[in-house]
Amino acid sequence: MTFGSPAKGKQTKLEPVNEAPHSHHHPLEVAVDTLRRLVPTLKGAATSASPGLVRDLEKLSDEVEALSREISALDPSDTQALRRYRHDGRNRLNHLFGLTQLMRLGGGGDAFVALLDPLTSALERCLAGLSG
Repeated sequence: MTFGSPAKGKQTKLEPVNEAPHSHHHPLEVAVDTLRRLVPTLKGAATSASPGLVRDLEKLSDEVEALSREISALDPSDTQALRRYRHDGRNRLNHLFGLTQLMRLGGGGDAFVALLDPLTSALERCLAGLSG
């Protein structure tokens, strides 16, 4: 979600501008949505991938979908529920960070490896969203 800029010279509250048909209310949801959109791009870029890399991509896809389901089930305004989920969420994110590192080391070509940077950035935003 991006925010519109206030009119020049006026002090107004920034209003959300929707970029998607649905709006996200929590940075964690935005980061998870980014992860979900990056996975098919990674799969497409790994056309000549080794069987191990293909397996890692499938694991990544499964883990991202599980994370998405878990985050979707949370009410971002329920700070108690978010606090209870933090430990499990961090464990899942650590697993995703590990898979990303394995894929980076496993090759797949320069174009594929370059796509891991935005994935890592989205994972970092997920971690920040869980922490804050």
